[in-house]
Amino acid sequence: MKINVVGMGVMGCQIASLLYLLGYDVAVTTRSGVNEKKMHRSNKILRKFLDVDSNKLGSVRFCKDISDLYDACTIESVAEDLSLKKEIYSCVREITNKPFASNTSSLRPSEIASDVVGLHFFNPIYLKFVEVINNSTNKFPDEIISDLERSNFSIINVEENRGYIGNYLLFHEIGAALKLVDKYGYSSETIKMVYSNLYPNRDIFSILDLIGLDIAQNIFHNLHEEDNSIYLPICIDNAINLGILGRKNKTSILDVLDKNYGEYIK
Repeated sequence: MKINVVGMGVMGCQIASLLYLLGYDVAVTTRSGVNEKKMHRSNKILRKFLDVDSNKLGSVRFCKDISDLYDACTIESVAEDLSLKKEIYSCVREITNKPFASNTSSLRPSEIASDVVGLHFFNPIYLKFVEVINNSTNKFPDEIISDLERSNFSIINVEENRGYIGNYLLFHEIGAALKLVDKYGYSSETIKMVYSNLYPNRDIFSILDLIGLDIAQNIFHNLHEEDNSIYLPICIDNAINLGILGRKNKTSILDVLDKNYGEYIK
């Protein structure tokens, strides 16, 4: 079965690798140019967490442009920018009318277009659960959902609120931790100490670094537009202004929080 993946950032690359390992012929494209080495690394990592039949691997087709994709179902995994997602959708619709899914959860799929499906994987993808919003007029193929279930992914059907369940819970949590820094001056070490007692082995700052601060910033703003109880962290804006993006550029939110944070918040 053929399938397209548009966007080859952290999540797009993982989604494409997963589908390839499950036996799909995957066509991938991204504006910045597809990094084949990045794709191979992702394949190698995912093999450790999936029961892969080496005789049933798919193929990967690296495309320079959306027009080179298959006439097939498409999964979009670009930045959490509504105008960009709408543009991608329009371009894909010029080559295929097959079901279109977005990996977003900080936007409602219907905000992109009326027939868009929600198919939200988590980072890292081997957490093995997917939040799904199917569209009655252009439902995503049951075969793909069944293949994910056979690979021990939990399929969670969700409502069309921004954030669904996973990001709604997680970004309330991250926002609360960073509000303690922004508003009350707590140190990251103090917050981590409390976390270690409440939730052993859970490091909220490492989770934020893994997501990426620029991605998290977009998600915070998208969720806040619909629900103003979502806190907009000042420290994330300051970190991004200093070039701190998290794991993707080998930095950390702690590079700001642990180095005289007060001088950055002014």
